[in-house]
Amino acid sequence: MKAIIFDLDGTLIDTIGGIGFAANLALKKFGYAPRDRDFYVGAIGNGARILIAKAIGTDSANETLVTTVLEYFLGEYETNWNVDLKMYDGISELIDNLLEKGIKIGVNTNKPNVIAQKIVRSFFNEDKIIEIVGSQKAFPNKPNPTGTLQMLQNLAVSPEQSFYVGDSIVDIQTAKNCGMPSIICTWGYGEEKDFNDANFIIKHASEILKLM
Repeated sequence: MKAIIFDLDGTLIDTIGGIGFAANLALKKFGYAPRDRDFYVGAIGNGARILIAKAIGTDSANETLVTTVLEYFLGEYETNWNVDLKMYDGISELIDNLLEKGIKIGVNTNKPNVIAQKIVRSFFNEDKIIEIVGSQKAFPNKPNPTGTLQMLQNLAVSPEQSFYVGDSIVDIQTAKNCGMPSIICTWGYGEEKDFNDANFIIKHASEILKLM
């Protein structure tokens, strides 16, 4: 293998603290009750708009309202993205070990691109993680393969020479749509019942090295 593309939330970094904090500020602003961590763990993965739609419940049929709450959430999240932010156990060592083996590393996430850049760069510089592709107008969200395939093209690596590492069914579907083998980590936000279609399932970051 020549490259690994990582999902961000629930795979490299636990980001739920900032997401929940900002989303609850938005819910309060528009008269909704706050949601707990478990709700946000189950709601993320398909992009910020779907997250907010789930958070406001039956009122999500009102697209204008969803857009308004979403914009407020994004504004708060750009300020509060680092709330309770932490890297998962073994990730820092894994990245260093992969680089020693000459593996190119990228991050592909449905998190808004501006915030994804801030989060990743707060832990890893460009010498470690070369490419970051977050949610943006240029690419449809995962599981659409466009953003991932563009990243691989930038890295000059084929899908067959790469792994996609994530924590959810969205990541498994993304890998399949790209023609890449998938590695699913069990420490993230995904549900075990969705892991069956993954090529590999791991319980600790260090296990990835055994697959290279």
